[in-house]
Amino acid sequence: MALFEAMRQAKEFRVKNQLTVKLLLLLAVRKGELIAARWDEFELEADPPVWHLPGAPHPDDSARLRVDPGCGDG
Repeated sequence: MALFEAMRQAKEFRVKNQLTVKLLLLLAVRKGELIAARWDEFELEADPPVWHLPGAPHPDDSARLRVDPGCGDG
């Protein structure tokens, strides 16, 4: 994708920034939600991995992370 290529070529755009943008696009969450996320909200070993969003009315309302490991490599 042109966006990811432009991010790689921009000197001031670091790898940390690239990963953050990819996460925002893959998870479709607000920037503030991603920034405020805590490790204890994630079950990365689950199948599929789960992010329990704080304030979700029911456990079933957790965001389910079904991310293809190769997704976003472009």
